[in-house]
Amino acid sequence: EASSLVKQKYPNAACELLGQKKKKSPMGVPKTIVEQDVKNGKINYLGVTDNVPEIVKRSGVVVVLPSYHEGLNRTLMEACAMARPIITSDIPGCKEAVDENENGFLVPKKDAKALAEAMIRFIELPEQQKIDMAEENYKKAVNSFSHEDVLKKYDVTRLSIGIESFDKNNLEFMKRSHTYEDTLAKIELARSLGF
Repeated sequence: EASSLVKQKYPNAACELLGQKKKKSPMGVPKTIVEQDVKNGKINYLGVTDNVPEIVKRSGVVVVLPSYHEGLNRTLMEACAMARPIITSDIPGCKEAVDENENGFLVPKKDAKALAEAMIRFIELPEQQKIDMAEENYKKAVNSFSHEDVLKKYDVTRLSIGIESFDKNNLEFMKRSHTYEDTLAKIELARSLGF
């Protein structure tokens, strides 16, 4: 819906979706809707890639992640590391990646009109302000999203759900996975190991 609103004002704006389409996902857009939006020219579906930076680092890319529920979001941390401005939902797990108007914009969850307005606002920014946002994101990645910082944030989460500690052998799993389902799997793994 937000893409359609943006395209009313900027018909040449490209709204692209990168990642796996899933038939059923409690946190995602159903595959049938994605396919219909592609067919209607609302979005371009880029598919799945092992080289996300190649796509995200293209000129003019802003990472847009509307979400209803997240843990600490890896996609947004990676956007910061790749110096890409961000537009995302003002919810825990997403809002930590954005300093409003400094490195991106926050929008209320489930508000396509506000999302479209933020996307249009970004399109209309002077080029230097877009560059400044990108630079701020890289600084944020360096200062806030090192592996050590992320693991500390996982520690806070771990303690908040009553898990005493993680076996260090399982930290690789923690670093690699980042979807909602993966987060549930991490919690289940930790519990199954007696933590």
